[in-house]
Amino acid sequence: MEKPGGWFLERKLLKEPAPFFCFDMENSKANPQLENGYVRIANELFEAMGKYPFSGAELKILIVVIRLTYGWGLKQNVISFSKIAYLSSLDARYTKRVVKRLVQDKVLIKYKHQRNNILGVNKDYLSWRLWKTQNISGQIDTAKMAV
Repeated sequence: MEKPGGWFLERKLLKEPAPFFCFDMENSKANPQLENGYVRIANELFEAMGKYPFSGAELKILIVVIRLTYGWGLKQNVISFSKIAYLSSLDARYTKRVVKRLVQDKVLIKYKHQRNNILGVNKDYLSWRLWKTQNISGQIDTAKMAV
């Protein structure tokens, strides 16, 4: 019988790095199927994400927020920082700082309802802060985005 906490608790106590997946990768294959769920996102927004100069942590957090919103067919959802940290494998305090930066850059929309964080993706990617600061002439070339 397996101990409470399983391999994660044992590895945490031994200070060993935990594997990325919780199963034996040598004897298993990934087999994603659309029938098991998918995230519906507009191609235009997805391509804008690819062109925007996100850091690794910012992109991880954005993907998690998209999964927890669009993945459930919602535009915004109640999402805790600890849940984002867990799903993105980032420190909770660092996650909070990165979310704050994404909100300031107008990539994410955040507001409070009582004690809950309501998060969503700002679909107006042309309003994301870096698009406006990167172009010296002050004009945004949307023709390149539509390709």
